[in-house]
Amino acid sequence: MQCHVHSAPLTHAAAAVEIGGSLAAGATALVLLAWAMAGLVLALPILYRMAGHELGA
Repeated sequence: MQCHVHSAPLTHAAAAVEIGGSLAAGATALVLLAWAMAGLVLALPILYRMAGHELGA
């Protein structure tokens, strides 16, 4: 069974442009997870540095 997921209602013409006719929910979740992890990795050193300045270190 094929699952069709759309982030917003699309016209038939716009739906035809989608790769495979539907959005890949698994791939979307993986990309969002990758962005979240990258943001966390980049944010932690910045936040530690800011906290060090606040504490007078």
